[in-house]
Amino acid sequence: MNRIGFGVILAATIGFCLQSTNIALGTSEKEIQKAYTDLTLADHWRKAKTASDKLSALGEAALPTVLKGAKHEKRMVREYCYQILNSKFPKHKKSIQAIIDGLNDKEPRISYTCSFHLGEHRIARAKKALETCLKDKAKDNRTRYAAAKSLAELGHHETMVMLYIGLGSEDHYTRYLSNIGMKALCGKDLTDFGYQGPWEGAFVSGPVVGRVKGQPIEKARRRLEHWQAIVKFLEWLEKEKPKLFKELDNLWKITARKRRCSRSGKPRG
Repeated sequence: MNRIGFGVILAATIGFCLQSTNIALGTSEKEIQKAYTDLTLADHWRKAKTASDKLSALGEAALPTVLKGAKHEKRMVREYCYQILNSKFPKHKKSIQAIIDGLNDKEPRISYTCSFHLGEHRIARAKKALETCLKDKAKDNRTRYAAAKSLAELGHHETMVMLYIGLGSEDHYTRYLSNIGMKALCGKDLTDFGYQGPWEGAFVSGPVVGRVKGQPIEKARRRLEHWQAIVKFLEWLEKEKPKLFKELDNLWKITARKRRCSRSGKPRG
């Protein structure tokens, strides 16, 4: 084959490859927009999940679109876009900032998952935002306890008292989050001392916790097991981690505040 013939074949091959690449890129963009449109128009969670799965499968090319969706006015769109960010891009720089911003989302299920995620993946830059979230009494309890858990996973023992109170909570999620946080701070949680787990026989599906009616003896046994585990945990903590144990002294310290009282007996500020 002469040089001219070889050059013609090479040029044709390169042109075909470039054309194929352009077609592939164009198709990918169309797929992203199609999946995102389906998500925004979904009127049922099953449809939304199907569209979300397609969007997630398109990889990093879909990230800008997912980030846009995390700010969408429709709650279901934001929720599924945050699920993609959490699962597909857990430590991506742009994803992390969006998840930090998600702490302020008005939907508790979103703020909770973002609060949980930041400690799970040890995102140190989220410390200040988590502290703000923890102090915000307007936040729902689960989001605040997820923030306490995450701060513990980042090594901040200031949440020790809150987590200890959470160990004895009647709320399943609060117990669950407090056990994770204690494990991160101390190396052990209640399950290391005979406790079967924070759910105590309840059925859990996402944010919903279903409790079984009746079974008074079984429930009493579980409650006894729960508090026996707390006692054993505290005994171990006092012996093996005395500095952390001292943090719990804050529960019993009472700061006296002097107030002047008026003649009517009402305190003055």
